[in-house]
Amino acid sequence: MTECGVTALQAKPSLLSQEGIVRIVNKRSHRTLGYYISARYEDKIAETLEQIEREEKLEKLRQIRALNETEWSEAGVEDGIE
Repeated sequence: MTECGVTALQAKPSLLSQEGIVRIVNKRSHRTLGYYISARYEDKIAETLEQIEREEKLEKLRQIRALNETEWSEAGVEDGIE
């Protein structure tokens, strides 16, 4: 995997087509912005990407459920008993 800075990509966008997998970084803030994966590798990693997406969706649903449960417990539910 090759590491490439944002300014290098702006100056020469063809760098992405020359490499198979590229990590795109912001060298000023020392942060990884993302990854570029060539289409020729897509079929090899498609299953892994789908699994990661499923796990991310499940985690978001868990967070939403936890927030909803917290809201209901704070608001109180009228049970009809006086």
